[in-house]
Amino acid sequence: MATHSEIQDQAYQFFIEEAPELLQLIETGLLNLQQERTTAKIHDLMRAAHSIKGGAASVGLEAIKT
Repeated sequence: MATHSEIQDQAYQFFIEEAPELLQLIETGLLNLQQERTTAKIHDLMRAAHSIKGGAASVGLEAIKT
């Protein structure tokens, strides 16, 4: 069974791998928002931002989660 420290390390690694993808999605989405401003596109941006915030909170990155 994994220890708490191992689980935290895995969560941190997952966050480090996922965050750049989410940030790219946000950047691209914001740049394209002028041409395609739909509720679905805005929800996609909000979901990506919320995922970053939640991931940051789960690994103790206080400055990002707030």
